[in-house]
Amino acid sequence: MVSVLIGKGAPVTSMDQRDHFSEEDRQDLSTLVPPHVLVYPDGDNKAARVDPNFLKYDMDFRHGLRCFAEDLRDGRFDPVWLEQAAEAMEERAHGDFDDFKARQFELF
Repeated sequence: MVSVLIGKGAPVTSMDQRDHFSEEDRQDLSTLVPPHVLVYPDGDNKAARVDPNFLKYDMDFRHGLRCFAEDLRDGRFDPVWLEQAAEAMEERAHGDFDDFKARQFELF
């Protein structure tokens, strides 16, 4: 799945990213990456694009993308799963699992 997201011809790694993203999308994306990753062709700030070498070779980016792809594959972006996870977090915050965790700790 990672190759689909950053492989040859993927919208994110395309040399001319202007073909795939709207102006608003490009501006949003440019705020999400470190400034040294942006390339400004012809000194035009509006035409900024992400350096393709960053997308291909930066290990932190590749790791994050791999984790995203795994989460996507495992259903962690499924609306039902997200709702259940949020509910479990609230229950945990209210102490609903404290007795269980104390018993579990005592076993070890």
